[in-house]
Amino acid sequence: MQCCNGGTENKRDYLPCRDRTEADTSMENESDPLAQFGLEAIELRWTLKDIAAERTLMINKQHLAQLIELGLVEMHEDVPHLTAAGQIAMWQE
Repeated sequence: MQCCNGGTENKRDYLPCRDRTEADTSMENESDPLAQFGLEAIELRWTLKDIAAERTLMINKQHLAQLIELGLVEMHEDVPHLTAAGQIAMWQE
């Protein structure tokens, strides 16, 4: 049987391959707060990762403002911290 990646399925594959539909991508966009930013979402995710790693000296202030507005980051004593939603958004693709 032909698989999505051009190879063949083997016994370890649990789900059959299928084409991504518009419904799949719209569901992902609804659950990903950064999807609306297109390619800038990559930079915003790196900003989230910088905050998580406490690399706060190099944070883009515009990105920080956007992330606070989205509810992904909160400020505590002038130090940015990820919210639970920010932690999830950091690793979404």
